[in-house]
Amino acid sequence: MDNKEVLLLKKALDRQKKARLQAEKILEKKSQELYSTSRQLKETNERLENLLSEKTSELEGVFINIIDPYLVMDVEGNVIRMNAAASQLLGYDHTREKINLQQIVHPDYIEYTKESFQQLYKV
Repeated sequence: MDNKEVLLLKKALDRQKKARLQAEKILEKKSQELYSTSRQLKETNERLENLLSEKTSELEGVFINIIDPYLVMDVEGNVIRMNAAASQLLGYDHTREKINLQQIVHPDYIEYTKESFQQLYKV
């Protein structure tokens, strides 16, 4: 190997070393950014979970203590929950018996209720 080839190989090796160092710096920077973003996401997720828990508790308190009758049902009309006012008004206790909306809707409105649920399914 002559001197020119050795010099070219040394220059190529030097360029590769510089490129590798630059790539390592970029990788280190991106790794730090990723770690920072991950930490921020964890903190944000914790805050959101706390906020959700707080709002759920507030909503639960309102649902239980409100004087208006409210019930929660699934998309098939099965009652999942009802507050005391709804239980008193309707004369049902969803914890003791399964209740479907069709049981408590006036017969004149059953067809309308079915149509409304069909519209709900489309949405």
